[in-house]
Amino acid sequence: SRNEVFKERIVQYGGAQVVSEAMTRFVASETMQSKGSIALWSLAVHRSLKAQVGQSAVCVVNGLAAHVCSEKLCEECVGAIKCLSIDEKTKKLLGENDALDLIFSAMCLYSENATIQQSALAALSNLSVDVNANQVLRISSDDLDTITNGMRTHPKVKDIQESAIIVLRNFTCSPSNCLILQQDAHLPGLIRSAVVNFNDSFQGRAEGQYRMRSSFSLIVRIYSFAFVV
Repeated sequence: SRNEVFKERIVQYGGAQVVSEAMTRFVASETMQSKGSIALWSLAVHRSLKAQVGQSAVCVVNGLAAHVCSEKLCEECVGAIKCLSIDEKTKKLLGENDALDLIFSAMCLYSENATIQQSALAALSNLSVDVNANQVLRISSDDLDTITNGMRTHPKVKDIQESAIIVLRNFTCSPSNCLILQQDAHLPGLIRSAVVNFNDSFQGRAEGQYRMRSSFSLIVRIYSFAFVV
């Protein structure tokens, strides 16, 4: 489309870099961080541009760090990180610049904001596994509490429940994470509730159905004692 061609030209001629430099120079300006994050997010929507735009991801993280007390800016920055975190090189860059800690902070601060919770969980599902390095994010009990609090606060929001289960599924690839998961007595009920509540929503959507059921089955193996089959 014309819009996609226009974005390609913006990136080709250094537009993303210019936005990044402006955000870095005026990091104290909430308006600049807001407009810049939205611009980078928009440019990165096209899959072919994610890697190039992702080189500017650090400025989004810095903007979030500087204005984490702004709920509106958190929505925009976390949304941009969600989009940018699909690219493997960008994932590494985000991890090296404390993006994960900031994502968890935003989730804690704005637990009632469904948009932030969904974007944060989607970003975590991208960032929690490094396929190339065969590594999984190590979590703390506080990290898990933040995720389950989002599930508990938004039980009727399908995207939040699905993303949370996918993140939890990713965590089960680490034995140390499994130990932390096992210590949460309320997690089995949350998982079971999510699957039961949204099972019908996935009828006719094979990919979504598979993702939900495979996530559920992996976690059930850890909590087999808590389920009556």
